Amino acid sequence: MSDMTLWRGLDDDAPEPTAPETAADKAAAVAAAARGEGQPGPLVQISRRGFLATLGAGSAVGLAACARRPVEKILPFAQRPEDRVPGTSVEYATAMHVGGGVLGLLVESFDGRPIKIEGNPKHPQSLGAASAWAQASIRDLYDNDRSTQPLTGGRAGTWDECFAFADAQLTALGARGGQGLALLLRSTPSPTLLRLLAETRTAYPKVRLYLDDAAFAAHTAAGLRLAGAPAHRPRLHLEQAAVILALDSDLLGTEGDAVRHGKDFAAGRRVHTERDAMNRLYVVEPSPTVTGLSADHRLALPALGI
Repeated sequence: MSDMTLWRGLDDDAPEPTAPETAADKAAAVAAAARGEGQPGPLVQISRRGFLATLGAGSAVGLAACARRPVEKILPFAQRPEDRVPGTSVEYATAMHVGGGVLGLLVESFDGRPIKIEGNPKHPQSLGAASAWAQASIRDLYDNDRSTQPLTGGRAGTWDECFAFADAQLTALGARGGQGLALLLRSTPSPTLLRLLAETRTAYPKVRLYLDDAAFAAHTAAGLRLAGAPAHRPRLHLEQAAVILALDSDLLGTEGDAVRHGKDFAAGRRVHTERDAMNRLYVVEPSPTVTGLSADHRLALPALGI
């Protein structure tokens, strides 16, 4: 037999009943509480001194809550923009580049303040959806550590000082052909930025360009160079694939056109009739990813073994 005690109800674990308190016990407890001595009885929870202290603290908190806030005046537009209705949100179309892919977005703005980011349903890469990175990018606009002015030697400066410093430095670098100048950039498909970089290399032949982008698919770019297509990028049609093999690739989470890949992968698993077959996803990866969590079969291997 086990020594375990079983309960049949809450009453089995209730404490033993005690003797009822007499009138003399209540009178003694009240007298002790009035003198601030002993434990408070059931009728008097705190002493008079404690009651007055609690009352004073509550009054102080109440008065602090009644403090008048500074007056902030809301001024209307001197010339209200055309088609602007106060209190009505406006959506603007934009694009965001992450990890080699471009995502079309719609930014909802309320009285000039962006408040929400969603996918653009008319964009072929987003199709109305947005990634987690795109959703979180709205917080960059309201970051307290975001720079609001140029700094000179660790102190706040002006734009005139910034331009004067840049002119002096660029003049000296131009005499040396750009030797000593290095630019740290993220990957970008922007034609305008690529044109400006080409003009910079023409003006400063010895300038060095460095790429630092954690989301850049360096292995994919290297493979395309080996295949003789350095200026291209792969486009996957997962909705047409019956079997998908991902080798250390988070194609549904962080790499490439992850939003479109997720929609195409879901379309390949959608069954309309009894004869329709779903695609199969096999993943080999060193650490858990979104793609690995969605796989039908997942194999964990070190990165060197893939």
